[in-house]
Amino acid sequence: MNKNGHHSRMNPLRATLAHEIGHLLLDRTGALPVAEVMGGRMSSHVEMRARAFAAELLVPERVAGQAISGVQNQKDLKGVVLRLVEFYGASREIVAWQAYNAHDRQLPQATASFLRSLVSNPQAF
Repeated sequence: MNKNGHHSRMNPLRATLAHEIGHLLLDRTGALPVAEVMGGRMSSHVEMRARAFAAELLVPERVAGQAISGVQNQKDLKGVVLRLVEFYGASREIVAWQAYNAHDRQLPQATASFLRSLVSNPQAF
């Protein structure tokens, strides 16, 4: 871990560590030996799986989904997201994706729009 890099702050650090733990647990016999030969490059599938593992480890999808259920306005939604960020030590982006995915991407437009505003790639949301 680069302690001076972009991911050295607490929440990004936790996400990065969870991501790497996912690789250690899920990719022991397959992707890790290949990554060593390829200089650390992994397939998009392997990276997606490690990101999903990290997100679920940090903020369970069920918890994020339940937390935003029934929230009616943006102010309250923002408060719920910030409480989850603080409690779980995760980024707003991870909380947003977990809440979004918990509802099978079927949320009221205002809720989906707010959560979309928290992610780095809103087109994928």
